[in-house]
Amino acid sequence: MKKWSMYCCVLFAVFAFLAAGCTKRSTIPDEELVPDKSSTGTIAGSEDSLISSNEAIPYSDESESADAAKAKTTLVPVYFDFDSWVLSGAAREAIQKNYEWMKANQGTKISIEGHTDERGSDSYNLALGENRAKSVMKYVITLGADPSRVSIISYGEENPADPGHNEQAWAKNRRAEFVVQ
Repeated sequence: MKKWSMYCCVLFAVFAFLAAGCTKRSTIPDEELVPDKSSTGTIAGSEDSLISSNEAIPYSDESESADAAKAKTTLVPVYFDFDSWVLSGAAREAIQKNYEWMKANQGTKISIEGHTDERGSDSYNLALGENRAKSVMKYVITLGADPSRVSIISYGEENPADPGHNEQAWAKNRRAEFVVQ
């Protein structure tokens, strides 16, 4: 009998707790949400000129966007061998080209993004991407770049250049990219 009464008390306490936690939300009647037509003004323009809620609003700093577009066409990715962050001759040439761009654009800061292919664990690929970005950063600094203008970040396998699942795609994904900040 004591067990039964204890069970009922616990069950009652649980239901009371749940019922107290679920308060009724207050709602606003639909009439209050619609503004009075006499108090609203007219909007000049047509519906075609309005931006839909799903459309992104572009950033309008023309000088910055022009620099970023120019950098995107000028800066080249640095490619790596499988499971490596050692700079090859071709990688050093790519870094040299990017350094020449950095010398010509002294006011810009650069982020070096390390990327990997999809093979390997997430944590391993993040570490490998970081090592790739660090090796590129060290080489750029030895060429003469100001260390305060260069930062690194690793994306691991998260941002593939080619979403394919073959050796050609993986070779494109094993890279470090220079990005204007």
